[in-house]
Amino acid sequence: MKSLGLIMASAVLLSGAVSAAEYETFVGVGVSDGVMYNGGHQFEPNLRVGTVINDKHRLTGTYAYATDSKDSNIFASYDYLVSISDNQKWNWFIGGSAGYAVFKDAGNDWSLGAQTGVQYQINDKYSMEMGYRVIDTWDDWKDRNMSQLDSFYLAVDIKL
Repeated sequence: MKSLGLIMASAVLLSGAVSAAEYETFVGVGVSDGVMYNGGHQFEPNLRVGTVINDKHRLTGTYAYATDSKDSNIFASYDYLVSISDNQKWNWFIGGSAGYAVFKDAGNDWSLGAQTGVQYQINDKYSMEMGYRVIDTWDDWKDRNMSQLDSFYLAVDIKL
């Protein structure tokens, strides 16, 4: 949980650093089918906090916890948002992630990844998204195939 506090503090500091730009801070929850690091995909609840800058750039901190193995992943993501509807309710996004994976039964390691998906703006305060992420650890990426590294996720965010 110390890591989650670090993400939240970073988001608050980041939101102050971009005060000259138009930004919106959000928090959210999500769920993914997990990344198979040590066998089998696992259900992973996610907590997120982030900032959208000028409706085009999104910075997000995410904490994911695998309920079966007790492994966790904390990472920061950058996404570029592209409006794909006239009313600007739908956005397509693409971006990259970097973070740190903590394993209960193995060594911890840095992680790198990429993601893409669609976001729907429900109203002025709430949005939801569905995404696809590929992420793996720095040291072991050559030893796995792509089907072990990917995950689909759903998230709901609320603007602060």
